Amino acid sequence: MAKIAYSQQKISSNGGVFTPKGDIKALVVFVLFKDNPKTNPNFKNSDHYYQGWEVSENKRLPDGVNPETGRMDGILYHNLSQFERETNSSVYNFSKDLYQISLGKFRFWGEVFKDSTGTARAIEVEADGCVSFGHSNKAAWAEMKRLNPKMDFSSFDQRTNFPNYAFDNSDTSKYKADKKLDYVIFIYRYRRAWGEQPMVGMPLWAGADGGFAGTNLGLEDKFNGFACSEGFTMCHNSGVFIHELAHTLYNCPHLFGANKVVGEYLHRPALGWGATSQLSIFKGGLTAWERWYLGYIEPKLDLDKNTAQDKTYEVEIVDFVTTGDAVRINLPFAGKQNLWIEYHSGETIFDQHPWQGQVINNDTIRATPAGIYVYVEDVSNDRNEIIFPLSNRANSLKLLNAGGNYDYELLNFQPQKNAWGNDLYEWERGEPNPISGTNAFFHQAVDLNQDGKIDFNKNYNQGSGEYIFLAKEKIRDSLVNLYGCFGFYDEEKNRDYARIPTFQPGDSLTLNSNPMPLNYPKYQLQAKSTEPYILNGLSIYFEAGSKHISKKIVVKYKQTLLSDHADWAGQIILPNISQDEKPDLIIHRKVRLNVLRSQTADRHSRTEDGLFSNPSSLTINEDAILQIKKGGILSISENSILQIKGTLILEQGAKLIIEKNAQLIVDKPEKLIKAKKAKIIDKNLAKSNN
Repeated sequence: MAKIAYSQQKISSNGGVFTPKGDIKALVVFVLFKDNPKTNPNFKNSDHYYQGWEVSENKRLPDGVNPETGRMDGILYHNLSQFERETNSSVYNFSKDLYQISLGKFRFWGEVFKDSTGTARAIEVEADGCVSFGHSNKAAWAEMKRLNPKMDFSSFDQRTNFPNYAFDNSDTSKYKADKKLDYVIFIYRYRRAWGEQPMVGMPLWAGADGGFAGTNLGLEDKFNGFACSEGFTMCHNSGVFIHELAHTLYNCPHLFGANKVVGEYLHRPALGWGATSQLSIFKGGLTAWERWYLGYIEPKLDLDKNTAQDKTYEVEIVDFVTTGDAVRINLPFAGKQNLWIEYHSGETIFDQHPWQGQVINNDTIRATPAGIYVYVEDVSNDRNEIIFPLSNRANSLKLLNAGGNYDYELLNFQPQKNAWGNDLYEWERGEPNPISGTNAFFHQAVDLNQDGKIDFNKNYNQGSGEYIFLAKEKIRDSLVNLYGCFGFYDEEKNRDYARIPTFQPGDSLTLNSNPMPLNYPKYQLQAKSTEPYILNGLSIYFEAGSKHISKKIVVKYKQTLLSDHADWAGQIILPNISQDEKPDLIIHRKVRLNVLRSQTADRHSRTEDGLFSNPSSLTINEDAILQIKKGGILSISENSILQIKGTLILEQGAKLIIEKNAQLIVDKPEKLIKAKKAKIIDKNLAKSNN
């Protein structure tokens, strides 16, 4: 859950609650609700299993916390020497994660609350009188005063709080201690699934099973002259530590399917990485966009469509986690949308799948595949723009799957549960659909209750709707649990069926590839239509680097030749890619381009003919030119539309075919240029123009 605290436009790298540079020591407070409370005498912590936090009469702290020293190495380092001494160990924690993300610029560590004897303590609070975790935080704060009334908080106050993006508060010579704790984290032992609850209504509390970006403590809640306000609240082992930290630190919105949010889009990601991903395929780390927005990295190749020239750009990148190497390409004709490229070698603990090695029934979760990851970003390309956590930037990262986009058919509406309790539906992969198709990186939008619409909401904080992941696929005559929706790749199961989903040397993103390097269109709810995909002439080639640890990225603009047969679906626009009188799309000799209707949902309600997609369209803009070479064919079918606002040239032997019920709209007949032996076959007419 994100706290709505919008900021003025300053500089993102200065941070919201603090600047993510230098040293920050957080106070960590572990909280559990008292046994046998007045609100429910039947509740007892020891009756409820909690992974990583078993309790007994003499044990109240989480399993990995040392009660004598307060060390919590599974969560945070407890002193600064650990950053250098333990950086190369196999232990993962959030201190190490943030240190690596920042390339050594930021050391975030912590200490557990201790009572007056110097012993680390978990705080036990009464549920009675609380209506939220914010209220119980106040109760915990009061109990801390009782347990250690003379506590010295000075080590937790080193900076002037809340720079609000306006200044760098890591400069402690200028921005000194201010009697406000720099950062406090409340971590609860609580699950909404418990059969007995400490009190009625707790499962509905904001942050139940997750967390929220705040403490609900204010300047009036003084403790020995110190106030506590900055920080977050979470349930132990809920996976939202970095998520809530990111909300407070740089107003990170919900990305990659977090909180089931779709925002301004129709489709919901099943996986991703970074601070707020619903299912992170990496054990730690942020995306290149996030590391850039925080000021930790600059793209090794940063191409602006407004300054890019008609030449080839090349750059070599190495492991993203350890170096921050990344490429950013501003997509032509797509406003501020960018394509980001990262190479994940898989050689560090941060690139490991968090569930790697675990077994579901007879299936073992494999490693996250190494390779080149590519995604479209529409969050912000300006550090002077301070985004909001609850805003239309939600879900504005789209990960590309190198295995391609397809149409999928749901074979039945009766799922089977795996050993983890996940519903496994049966899917069959259909035809390639490079533009508007889908893949296992996304939940599939399905009318599960068969009421004629796909339920979803555009709430930026907590989404819901009819979405199911793609785990079980029909391969030949067998149904196989591929678990592509978990982000790993089992080479043996996918043999002769699907390729590795990361880009490898020899791959490319072009007009001829599946997928294509296009913009990320939003969904217009009232119009019941996804915005257009805009062809852009961008070509990206992935090659082996000069060293075994590097990969080469080659970028070209204004590449307009369609040299392979293709099926395109969706609302598609051809702009003036060449920026001159040259053709902007060339259908090569003996190549066929079919514009047909998508079998993947691009609207949330069923049409009159029973589909969850609108008829496709290809629009040639006024200043654009589409040329069909000899033997080339452009076919418009399945109620699709070809609208010629600009110019269409058919060379000798070329064909334009308008199938039955498809449409041809010509704004200016003189711009439909046909050679003598070219053919226009309109099957809606009694006699076609040959």
